[in-house]
Amino acid sequence: MSRLFIIIFTILFSGCQIFKMGSSLSKRSLKTLSVYANISLESNLIVGPKFKSRINFFKDSIILSASPGLGIELARVKITDERVYIDQKIQNKLDTINIVELDPYFKLKNLKKLFISKREPKDTMAYYNSYMIVTFTNYIKKDNIFLPQKVIIDSNEKNTGFPFQNTLEIQYKKINI
Repeated sequence: MSRLFIIIFTILFSGCQIFKMGSSLSKRSLKTLSVYANISLESNLIVGPKFKSRINFFKDSIILSASPGLGIELARVKITDERVYIDQKIQNKLDTINIVELDPYFKLKNLKKLFISKREPKDTMAYYNSYMIVTFTNYIKKDNIFLPQKVIIDSNEKNTGFPFQNTLEIQYKKINI
């Protein structure tokens, strides 16, 4: 009985990463911005789920983590200047999209400027390439920075083959600068 208790206790704490000590390069040592938000998705492809998200803005990447109300991470998306990495936790699948093929002029810093602004931006800002148009709108001021409350992603059906529109409604909870 005591062995069973020790095994369960060890599994619980190792799953919570208690035993995993810090790596040689701490994420805290990098200049980051962390945004915690509730996001609801409206789409013409699927029924609109709601989930909690954490978005970390690093110097060289953006990492988006999504989880439902229970806190289990469903997916993690990492965007860099060269690629988008999509880690689907439930299916245990890692996909990679080469950004240069979609948009040879893509710059991560431009995407960051569309999402985060220290000055009040125009009412609507957009990023577009031959496959999609991403519109950032309804900016609000939160902790001395401006963030969009609504992000609309429209496909270019000429290049994608099927039309879709996703609307993300964002409610910001906490921002760590």
